[in-house]
Amino acid sequence: MSHCRCRTINLAVVSVEKLKQMESKVQKVPVKKKDYDTLRCPPYPPMPAPPGPVSTKKIMVCSIKPMEFQAPPVPCVCPPCPPCKTYAERSAELLKTGMKLFVMYLAARWTIDNKIWGDHKGTTDFMLSFLESNFPSKGTLTQLPDLGLVKYKLLHGWDLLIGNLFYYTFGLPLKIFAQLMSKPAEEEEPIDCVEMAYTPISDLMSLDNPVFRAYIFYNSILILKMLCMAPLTARLRMAKKIFITPEDTTMFKGAKHGVEDPDIERVRRREKTLRKNWDEELKKIFDRRDLEWNSNQERKQ
Repeated sequence: MSHCRCRTINLAVVSVEKLKQMESKVQKVPVKKKDYDTLRCPPYPPMPAPPGPVSTKKIMVCSIKPMEFQAPPVPCVCPPCPPCKTYAERSAELLKTGMKLFVMYLAARWTIDNKIWGDHKGTTDFMLSFLESNFPSKGTLTQLPDLGLVKYKLLHGWDLLIGNLFYYTFGLPLKIFAQLMSKPAEEEEPIDCVEMAYTPISDLMSLDNPVFRAYIFYNSILILKMLCMAPLTARLRMAKKIFITPEDTTMFKGAKHGVEDPDIERVRRREKTLRKNWDEELKKIFDRRDLEWNSNQERKQ
């Protein structure tokens, strides 16, 4: 079997009409029959008859159905990777992060020292103002029965809620971790459970505690940062058209870019060059086949 000299065809750059033209043109080329030389290639001796009986069977030769070519989409061309950052750039980013953390620490320390978040009476004043705003102010607040009991229950419920929340989210895991990491002492003093239960949680969760104030301060900064970054990130994505790939512009012609992207231009130039090169190659192939067919016709005449 002779080796096929036909080159493979890239279906990504050849249209369906071009392939149909090629198919019709190839079918018109006659097959050249080889003239066997009896001197160089003597005929084989006749094959002997089989030893047993010969049974004949009918077989059906199926014809090959014509194939319809479908051009696949343009192959994926990924944009170039961004250049790796140097050691100096990474060091500058780390230095910037350290400076930001230091400034945040100074700001938090200044607010704590100047009592910006209030003193230990902040929680009580807040609850009293809440009560006075929900009751009429024309002398009925002082005449209510058991007003002190209502205040006590509200404050006690507030302390239980905040205390249990922080205990089961932070205190209990830290306590278990500390027990696992600490070494057992030789002589442990007995723990007074009554004294531990009597510890006022309002003193720990009040704004007078510097740890609680710093926690509120850093949480507020984090929330503000998230609220500021969300619209900025969405605006940056819409401005740079990050959701649209370069292949969408070359295939569907639907994306509109205000500023030309170098990646998109690179894909367009590559596609144009590939189409031009394949057109030239196909033209050469067809010219060569026409020349061979004409030469065969002249030899037969």
